[in-house]
Amino acid sequence: MFHEIEDIEQERLRVARRPPPQDAPPVLSTFDVTLTVPAAEYEARLRSVLDAALGIALSADFAEEDLPVAAVPAWFAEVSGPLSARAPRFARRGRERYAAAIRGGRCGSGPTPGASPSSPATNCAGWPTCRAPRT
Repeated sequence: MFHEIEDIEQERLRVARRPPPQDAPPVLSTFDVTLTVPAAEYEARLRSVLDAALGIALSADFAEEDLPVAAVPAWFAEVSGPLSARAPRFARRGRERYAAAIRGGRCGSGPTPGASPSSPATNCAGWPTCRAPRT
C-alpha cells in the first residue's frame, strides 16, 4: 500500500494520541486487546513502535541497503532480531503469540522457510530483522 507523505504525517500525529472515534480512519483504528499490564504501559509501548515506524517511513531512503533504526525501541529491535532471547519477556511472549496467529507456529523453531545462508536474516514473520542499536 502506497501513501503520500502527508498521509503518513497525519497518521503519525493521530497515533501519538487517542483521537475521537469519528476521527479515526479505517487503518489502525481499533484493537481488541486483553492486557496483562496497565493500559498506559501497553499504550506507550505500542505508540513508541508506531511512531518509530512512521518516522522511518517519512524520512528513510528505501533505496539504501540499511534503514535508520536508532528511533526503534531497543526491546522491539531485540525481539525482531537474531538476539531475541535477550529481549524482555513481554516482547518475546508477544512475538510468539504473533507468530502463532499468523503462521501457526513458534518463532525460533527453525529457519525461515525459503531462507538460505546468503539471504538476509529474517524474523519469525519472515521480514528482514532489525539490528538493535549498540549501547
